[in-house]
Amino acid sequence: MPQIKQETQTREIASAHKAITDQDRQIAASASSCFKEKKYDQCSQQMKKLSEQRPHDPRVIVNKAVLDYYISNFSKTDYFMKQMQNAKKQFEFGNSGDELDDIDRCYFFYNQAVLHFYLKQYKSSLNLLDRLYKVIEPLGDLLAAKVCFLFVEVCLLNNQHDQAFGMITYIESVILAKPLDNNAKNVEFMKACQNKLRLSKARLYLVRGFYAQCKKELELAISGEHEPTEVLFLKSQVECLRCNYQKSISILHSTNKNTPSDPYKPLQTMYQNNLGCIHFLTKKYNLAVSYFKKACVENAAIMKKLQSIDKNQPLSGRPLHTLTINKRAELFFNMGLSLLYAGRPSQAFECLLQSHNVYQCNPRYWLRFAECCIAVHQETIEKEFSCVDRKNMNVYDAMGSGVNRKLVVAPTHFDQHSKSTPSTSPTNNVPTLSFGSMCLSNACTLLPSESVLEENMTKFLQNEKPVPGGAADDKESVKRSFIGRIFVDAPPGHPIQTKEIYHLRASVVCCQAYISLTIGDYYKCVEHSRSLLRMTHISGPQKFLGHSYLAESLIKLDKIAEAIQELSTDNLKAYQTFDQETLELSTVDTFPKSLGSARMVMMLNLASVYAIRAEYDKCKQILHQIALVVDMHSPIKYHAILLSAYCELQLGKITSALSLIKKHEIFPHGRLVDRVEAAARTANNPVGGQYPQNILHKFNEMTMSMNQPFVPMMQ
Repeated sequence: MPQIKQETQTREIASAHKAITDQDRQIAASASSCFKEKKYDQCSQQMKKLSEQRPHDPRVIVNKAVLDYYISNFSKTDYFMKQMQNAKKQFEFGNSGDELDDIDRCYFFYNQAVLHFYLKQYKSSLNLLDRLYKVIEPLGDLLAAKVCFLFVEVCLLNNQHDQAFGMITYIESVILAKPLDNNAKNVEFMKACQNKLRLSKARLYLVRGFYAQCKKELELAISGEHEPTEVLFLKSQVECLRCNYQKSISILHSTNKNTPSDPYKPLQTMYQNNLGCIHFLTKKYNLAVSYFKKACVENAAIMKKLQSIDKNQPLSGRPLHTLTINKRAELFFNMGLSLLYAGRPSQAFECLLQSHNVYQCNPRYWLRFAECCIAVHQETIEKEFSCVDRKNMNVYDAMGSGVNRKLVVAPTHFDQHSKSTPSTSPTNNVPTLSFGSMCLSNACTLLPSESVLEENMTKFLQNEKPVPGGAADDKESVKRSFIGRIFVDAPPGHPIQTKEIYHLRASVVCCQAYISLTIGDYYKCVEHSRSLLRMTHISGPQKFLGHSYLAESLIKLDKIAEAIQELSTDNLKAYQTFDQETLELSTVDTFPKSLGSARMVMMLNLASVYAIRAEYDKCKQILHQIALVVDMHSPIKYHAILLSAYCELQLGKITSALSLIKKHEIFPHGRLVDRVEAAARTANNPVGGQYPQNILHKFNEMTMSMNQPFVPMMQ
């Protein structure tokens, strides 16, 4: 049998390489002429004759496959791919040299590159185009131009902007610089190429942030009275990125005027989606959700018009350019993100589940999943913790009467949610903390390691600032800007660069520490918290969370001395930009909005640690400091009251503890002067570090109010 197979291959090679007769040339010329005139039936007859005479010629196989693909309206993609694979085998038979020696192979590889492009297999398409570009000189002008423009398009979609810029330069200097012949079709094609080149340059300038150059290229691309729809969408995107949101919306509205309806171009879907993105950037999250819903409706309407796909042949039944027209995953991701920011994490979780097939290699996607799980957990706690009257929350019930009357203090509810239910598996698609922990592990897998990222971030920040000087220094600054620059793929969007990767990893590690602490995995929490604190370029709020999570986990592990070191307010001295960084972040309402508030939280936690160690005097000193500045409706006051009552009970002062809970006070006092004197006594020897800055400020305000006549002291 092996001998028979070898003889068969030998005959096929001989058939493929036999001399081309004049009759073969005439048939081929006739078939080519009919194909150009779109007379596919006549062309099919000629190709049938040619196939009978040269059955194993790969050039005939490729041309016949292309013809059949045209006749089927590009709907038999599976069959076309099979025929192309057969042709590839024929090309490889008996070939000992370079595969690109023959010009016919260039057409074969170009067809394959186009096929991969429409199937969104951009890396495969780019590899084929790169091989074609190496032998672009012998190609004809039209084929060379098509190869170059497809190369630019694939590079832009594959986020390889430097290669796209180099190819655009080559097109301008070589392809479009050649003199045009008198063929009208070629002249028309080259004019279309010039417009296409301007749009490609505009897109490249847009992703690089050169908005002025982008607008200039878009103005040059306008031809006639009406602006092309693609130009309008790009103009709207430019204004959106420049924060001119109203202008961006007005330009976007003009895309609906005089726009031809094409069922295969989802313009309405793009229109509604872009409106949703603009409203998301203006922080109108619920309005953005409504536009994303409209986009989903438009997308579903388009998909209903298309024929169903055979499960056995998933690439057949529809035209090639409609196989990847479905934008459902991208729309649901946008909707999920908007719902998460709108405070609707359960619905956001369900939307993100619909985007799994497209975003599974995107580390941001897994972080958003985990944030949904954390937000759902927080919602559960807040529902049980919320109460209009904090006094009613302190006292859960009263039992007995007279001297035997007892008060039952309300539980904090946090211990009820500290551990996940055993029946809840992280593999189930439900927004639990266990599932969130798995998502964060996936995100870490897709990101560089801690040491690699820290090293590159340090180099990147050191070389980020341009070197002062002339043009030579400008070139040097450009070279320096690439030092420490790393990329992480985040499909289907643009790759994430060094700074974004660093802060993304910080967010992931911070969430890991929180989840580990909440589910009771304290050793993991210590590991993640220390990993977060080792990151030297993160913000003050994240450092604050790292110290807080680490301290609480150390307390749970009965390492009180180490926890006290983490809760020292000296750890916050270096974060003078805490207030500004907090404003830039999207934080929950209970998160400290200022450095003084953050110090107060750490002081309260430090007081709790002293209470655990039975050092009640130190605990009460800190509570006295907190009482001077705490707001009446602050959650800190509620915790401080319970802690103060606990200290009084431990000291045997039951009546005093009852009074604190009833009067909703942190510590017993009579006059405001007593509070001032208490603060003065502790000012010389503060516990846990310096006062918060706003404590001294309010202390001075209260002293001045006392010296003014007819001013109520409690006002």
